[in-house]
Amino acid sequence: MAEVTFDGGQLQKAQAIKSMTDYLIKADKAHLFTAKQIDEAIEWAVGKMKEAEK
Repeated sequence: MAEVTFDGGQLQKAQAIKSMTDYLIKADKAHLFTAKQIDEAIEWAVGKMKEAEK
């Protein structure tokens, strides 16, 4: 299985936001988070992934 590197690009970020939003909607939890909170969570996760690559 090929590993995909998340470089924080705008397309990848948009896909991550859509994926998280879709999951939250299916789990009936979307109302608990703002778009800004989802964006911040993605930024945090990207930072952690970049740290792990070092």
